[in-house]
Amino acid sequence: AGESDRPSRREAPWLFTLDYYLEEFKGVLDHVRINRYFMLGHSWGGIVVQMWAALNAEQEKHRLAGIVLSSTLSDSVVYAQGQRDHLLSTIPVVSRQVLERAEEKREFKSKEYIQVTDQLTRYFTTRIAPWPDCVVKSMQNMNEEIYVGMQGASEFTIGGVLADFNFTAQLKHIRAPTLITAGKFDTMTPPVIDTLHKNIPGSEVRYYPHSGHM
Repeated sequence: AGESDRPSRREAPWLFTLDYYLEEFKGVLDHVRINRYFMLGHSWGGIVVQMWAALNAEQEKHRLAGIVLSSTLSDSVVYAQGQRDHLLSTIPVVSRQVLERAEEKREFKSKEYIQVTDQLTRYFTTRIAPWPDCVVKSMQNMNEEIYVGMQGASEFTIGGVLADFNFTAQLKHIRAPTLITAGKFDTMTPPVIDTLHKNIPGSEVRYYPHSGHM
């Protein structure tokens, strides 16, 4: 992200694994040597946080004070189904057909597809027009090779490394107090948030009434 180095997948295949990001966080945590900490993970970051909190629940029980899972998921299948049932069902038929054709043909570079996804991003992700400078800069500097390699080319399904991601069964191991947040117009639909909430003991949920994914 940002101005980080941009090695290719061939040069750095570990960047396309989930374990690498857990190891990277552990390295940071070991380096700063703090005795107590909170974690907030948004979207992809929320996947890292939930995995860290569940897989290290016993080891970190005296240090991890709490976690916030912001607009994230634990099951890619639930996410994709939520897109179809709760999000794509609300958009014009013509726009939905453009997305369906792109999915079927695996063609995500057409002018019409980009136009539709741009409109949907403004509604379900930022809900601000024009985009704030920070969002524009982030989009311009995004490493698309890693993003597509992990998430897939489409915003409305999941492909790549996360295509079969399902961590739901492990959520019960999370001991840290957990707050789950999402926007009313979020791409993380209610079934996605409900899955997290029902499987994390003692978790709480808050929705932002005017927000999308960001």
